[in-house]
Amino acid sequence: MILRGRYDIMIEVFCRDHAELLSFMTEKLSMVDGVRDTESFMHLKIVKEIYF
Repeated sequence: MILRGRYDIMIEVFCRDHAELLSFMTEKLSMVDGVRDTESFMHLKIVKEIYF
């Protein structure tokens, strides 16, 4: 997604557990040129997902 406002780009990543998320953020995402900051959000419950 390309956004307007506080965030430039938002990505959705599915991880098996916290360790996998940490690994993704520290070993992969932080190595992408131009990535200066990250902020993560966790779904507590997904009621319905719609993809277009």
